[in-house]
Amino acid sequence: MNINAETKLVALLGDPVEHSLSPTMHNAAFSKMGLNMAYLAFKVKKEDMKGALEGLKSLGAIGCNITVPHKETALTLLDEATSEAKALGAVNTVLFKDGKALGYNTDVIAIEEILDSLISEDKEAFLLGAGGAAKASAYALGKRGFKRVWITNRMENRGKTLVEKMNELFPERPFQFLPWGDLPVSSGGLLINATSLGMSSVPWPKGLLERFLDSWDVKGVLDIVYLPGGTTQLIEEAKRRNLKHVPGEEVLLRQGVWAFRLFTGINPEVCAMRSALGL
Repeated sequence: MNINAETKLVALLGDPVEHSLSPTMHNAAFSKMGLNMAYLAFKVKKEDMKGALEGLKSLGAIGCNITVPHKETALTLLDEATSEAKALGAVNTVLFKDGKALGYNTDVIAIEEILDSLISEDKEAFLLGAGGAAKASAYALGKRGFKRVWITNRMENRGKTLVEKMNELFPERPFQFLPWGDLPVSSGGLLINATSLGMSSVPWPKGLLERFLDSWDVKGVLDIVYLPGGTTQLIEEAKRRNLKHVPGEEVLLRQGVWAFRLFTGINPEVCAMRSALGL
């Protein structure tokens, strides 16, 4: 990649970002397509998000992706956002255009695409988490017509708030809250991890993952978390049990494809992005 005064910047804002494969994925596509663009990751504290977004806009950056834990905070700092991002209360992609910061959520469509390959006949799911990734997952489950979705979260208030919000958005009211550690009363369905559990710095508590997998009839697994150069414990356990599974790298890829289209206005070389992720 030849960096010069004409190179256009795209950024990733989050904390942590050291593990992120987004720069590798997007820069591979920029290089393959001969685009004079560069994607860089920046570790940003919550209290610095406003300044970071304003700084990128002032520098003429094309846009940025937002990752944990800033997807909800970022929405409050933008000039405009799509109706879907507003409904979710979270953004993962920002486009700087005509002096404004515009917010999108490409996680939703990525997860929708993945659900199509994992959907169980009964369309039931057990969702772990209540943050930005969990909101996108819940919204995708609602859009795909899941009959029952149980949401559990370590902070009970956040989990209950997400359930209430989703039931407002989907009149069938398929969402229910479960206290952390409890299991659905169900014939089985999809298990989706949208927490930080499984990151190198946040291991699963002893016995909890086995409880979720063995005490409930899991039909398939989606892990939003990914480990660069490795496999998360959830995906390893899913493989050992011969369950259908999709790792976080696939979510990263699919949301990245949609973000790339927003940043450039053209379709990316998906094969280059997929190869960069080792998929």
